[in-house]
Amino acid sequence: MLSADATDSTGAAFVRWQLLGGSVLGFNPALRSQSVTVSGNAIFEPIYQSALGANQVELQVSSSDNSFGIAENIRRTKQDALNSPQLQEDNVWASNSNATYTIKLQKGAPSADVRQAVEQADGNSGEASFRFGWMLDVKLFRSLTRTADGAVLNRPVPEDAAARIANFTITTALNTAAIGKTDYALYAVRKCERCPDGSGFELAASGGLRDQPGCDLRAPGGNRR
Repeated sequence: MLSADATDSTGAAFVRWQLLGGSVLGFNPALRSQSVTVSGNAIFEPIYQSALGANQVELQVSSSDNSFGIAENIRRTKQDALNSPQLQEDNVWASNSNATYTIKLQKGAPSADVRQAVEQADGNSGEASFRFGWMLDVKLFRSLTRTADGAVLNRPVPEDAAARIANFTITTALNTAAIGKTDYALYAVRKCERCPDGSGFELAASGGLRDQPGCDLRAPGGNRR
C-alpha cells in the first residue's frame, strides 16, 4: 500500500508521486493512496505544491522511463540556486517570458565511442564476463513561454545557469536479480575536447559528473558477472 499525507509540514498540498527508480504496475502518480505491484526494488517520493515567486524560473526533471530520478529536495535546491540572484535575460523576448529549465535523463544502450572510452579505462574490460549495462545521457534544456500569447521557444542554456546547477545526485533502483551476483562500475564520460575532430569521448574528471557547458555527459554502467 502506497500512502502519503494530504499536506506536508509546511501545509503544502499533495500533488503527485514521483518514481525515482524501479518497475511498478498499476501506478497512478496522481493518487495519494493506492495499491501498486512492485517488481523488485522501487523508490517513491511524494511531491507537494511549491509556488514560484514573480520573475522566477522553474526547474523540472524528465526521466525517459522512470528508472532514474532526482529527489525533490535536490530539485528545489537547484531551482533556488537558479533564482538567487535572479538570472539576467539577454533579450526582450526572454524578459517578457517565463523560463523553464529541464534536466532530461535518457537511459539507453552505450554508443560505440562511449564503450571504447570505458574499455580503455576499465582493467577488467578484457574479461569474457564483462558486460555493458546501460548509458544515462544527462542534458539540461531551457525553454521560454511568452506571457502574451503562450508561444514556446527553446533557447540555449546560459553558462551562468549551467554553473549554478553544477553537481547533483541521481537516484536509481538496481535490479534485485543482479544484486550479489554482479560487480558494478559507473563511469562519467564526456565529449572529448582534445580530439582533433571533436567527435570522440573521454572519461570526465574524478568526482562524478561535472558541469561542462556545451558538453554531453553520459554515465554508462558496466558490470562483471
